[in-house]
Amino acid sequence: MSERSTAGPVDNDIAEYERQFREILERCPAGLNVVDEDGRLLFHNARIRELFGYSRDELHLFDTRKFWHDLDQRARIIEALHDNTDQILNEEAIWLTKQGKHVNVLISYPQTAYRGGHISFVGGKRVLWIFDVTALREREAQSAEHERQFREILDYCPARLNVVDEEGCLLFHNARVRQLFGYSQEEMERFDTRRFWLDLDQRTKIIESLREGRGGVVNHEVVWKTKHGEPLHVLISYPQVAYHGGHISFVGGKRVLWVYDITALKRAEDARQRSEQRLVEAIESISEGFAHYDVEDRLVLCNSCYRDMLYSGVDADMKPGISFESIIRYSAERGDIEDAEGRVEEWIAQRLHQHRNPGQPQV
Repeated sequence: MSERSTAGPVDNDIAEYERQFREILERCPAGLNVVDEDGRLLFHNARIRELFGYSRDELHLFDTRKFWHDLDQRARIIEALHDNTDQILNEEAIWLTKQGKHVNVLISYPQTAYRGGHISFVGGKRVLWIFDVTALREREAQSAEHERQFREILDYCPARLNVVDEEGCLLFHNARVRQLFGYSQEEMERFDTRRFWLDLDQRTKIIESLREGRGGVVNHEVVWKTKHGEPLHVLISYPQVAYHGGHISFVGGKRVLWVYDITALKRAEDARQRSEQRLVEAIESISEGFAHYDVEDRLVLCNSCYRDMLYSGVDADMKPGISFESIIRYSAERGDIEDAEGRVEEWIAQRLHQHRNPGQPQV
């Protein structure tokens, strides 16, 4: 009698502990399944019913193969559980709700039963913690799609774009870069962008200035070369995000370079300068004085004959930008203009009127 009376309270305590333990598991935010060797459900919690839309009665000894979208994956996982010696095996899978809707789940298998341990619920051979990662995968898919669209927009951008790592290896470029420099997409995979540069010392100085600089965007005109060695004049714009604690989207990117082809512009500028130089030489060669003033009556261009006529023998400052009034005032005040003697201001006013209202030739 004494032995039975002693055992009774102990059994009651164990039963109460198990009841409390089951209640804790029932309200656990993660889904929990305990299954036998054939995959029949021996225990589950409220989160499982919530996720997959079954009632408690429907899940009694439920064949959990009905959850699986891919039974071959299930077979591979069970085989791995037997073979693997890790303490926990994590697998992502797609399970099905009662209505057949897909749910992305992360399944964690503590491998207790396969390593000589014992599961408390009678007959249980596998414990599965189930985490719903559907929203996470949907966000990842959205992010991936947004990045795909973003990359596609950049690929068709009319400006050239390079994203490089700290060593200058190309992590991303768009179609316009390939078109300009004559490389294929495969050739530009992890391309060393130093091969673009004609002047590597200039590249080093620019990178140093980027690290030290404070401006939001740094622009440099440089000469790069194509795959076939042809020089190209380009304007490179560096947004200094990476050097000011910012982050670049493409993993590992340290510098962003917007590249603009200004070769045609530079050639046109060179042609304009050559044309202007020829014009200056032609004007200088004529025997008459020649001067050209802008709309504000400031000197744009004159030849030496014109300077000698006005300021003969004098080292006068007749640089572009000096006004017509300053030129004639200097001559009048020096006494070079006979008609201006004794009436400098009157003569200057008269001469300016004639200058602004040209008619017959004047002496």
